[in-house]
Amino acid sequence: GVCKANLDVSIKAYKNPPETI
Repeated sequence: GVCKANLDVSIKAYKNPPETI
């Protein structure tokens, strides 16, 4: 399965994407 911590990081990265375009 997926780790909750890893999922949380993915969600944070999705909600707050780095401003590198």
